[in-house]
Amino acid sequence: MVIRLNRSVRSLIVVFCCVAIFIFSGCASLDFDLVDMGWQRGEALEAYRLLQDQRNVLYNHNDEVLYLLDAGLLAHYAGLYAESNAHLIEAERLIKEHFTISISSEFGTFVANDTVRPYRGEDYEDVYLNVFLALNHYHLNDMENMMVELRRADLKLRELQKKYEGPLKRSNADGVLEDTSYQSVKFSNSALVRYLSLLGYRTVGKRDDVRIDLEQLKRAFDSQSNVYTFPVPQSIDEEATFDKRPRLNIIAFSGAGPIKHEVTRRIAVDYHHYIKIALPEIQERFSPIRTVVAIIGNKQRIELSLLESLSSVARETFNLNRALIEAKTIVRALAKGTASIVADAASENSEGSASSWLSFASWFLQLYQEVTEQADLRISRYFPANAWVTGIPISEGKVSITLEFIGWNDQVLWTQDIGPVDIVSGGLNLVEAYCPF
Repeated sequence: MVIRLNRSVRSLIVVFCCVAIFIFSGCASLDFDLVDMGWQRGEALEAYRLLQDQRNVLYNHNDEVLYLLDAGLLAHYAGLYAESNAHLIEAERLIKEHFTISISSEFGTFVANDTVRPYRGEDYEDVYLNVFLALNHYHLNDMENMMVELRRADLKLRELQKKYEGPLKRSNADGVLEDTSYQSVKFSNSALVRYLSLLGYRTVGKRDDVRIDLEQLKRAFDSQSNVYTFPVPQSIDEEATFDKRPRLNIIAFSGAGPIKHEVTRRIAVDYHHYIKIALPEIQERFSPIRTVVAIIGNKQRIELSLLESLSSVARETFNLNRALIEAKTIVRALAKGTASIVADAASENSEGSASSWLSFASWFLQLYQEVTEQADLRISRYFPANAWVTGIPISEGKVSITLEFIGWNDQVLWTQDIGPVDIVSGGLNLVEAYCPF
């Protein structure tokens, strides 16, 4: 028996299918306003606790890495270094695990979009989580594990090129990629990682390692001018000296890391059909901070120098991954668009209910493409944008330190009081501060 559906019934089916598509396409609207407000007020502990309370609301089952990164950073800013370590170590484990591709989740990315699989983390997140693990270990008086984490960060950077080299070559050979300009981007040496490593080796008296880190730090500026658009901090050479007098080192983080937005193109095939391509783009968030000044003992004022733009590193490392995302997105979009076109062509060569169903299938497939073809815009929210540093010789004893974050209008936009700090001889005297904007 042939069942014929009138137009109203088919319309109801379409509405039902649209609702189902929205539910299963992973397009949830998340509201981090309350967490962000606490963080931006400098109340990191409040923001961290709120994030934990709202975990099941703000993150779904595919966003575990995202939650762990956000929680790990907020816990670090709140001074909960052991809890921060627990989150970041688990995030690192899951990032590695998720790169062992699950067939079922990978299949879903070809049917719908990349949001249906577990978030794997951006490369810059995978690198800098080790930097914050290193800082956590320093604050927990564990210099050995601090150095381990810095070596892990450096190793990840050096392996970054190998990670994408094979897949990119295959995509080029298949002729999928239209623009290959960003595939030559290389970032394999972080000045921030080298700086912290230099301080650690100086503390334990390893002169050769200090010299190597100093050379590599300067090479990072010389060979990666697209990331390091500012000069090497003047105090860097002094950090490599082995003076008996204690040194005070200050690192200050400012701003918020980048977010992603969607860039969409629709390519018309004929009057009834088009192919939708939706790609993620990195967008750096504006920071009003022009410089940072440290006030030592209420008397001495020292201006910090910009050492690393984490946002720029995020942009550069994202470009390699984006090339693969583009290749996959084009293949998926072409498959969805072609299916709709084929169904439409078949309906014209059919009669009766078969023609009607094929026409409906073509319509539905075009709608399915429009709704499900979405870019994966997931990215952590609380990595800083910039890292500022300075270092000075100082006498032993307790000293108060205040950090002023100064805007482009030369007004103090944020102040953080630290201290009193106990300056010791023969150890690493590293002070850390942060401004969330």
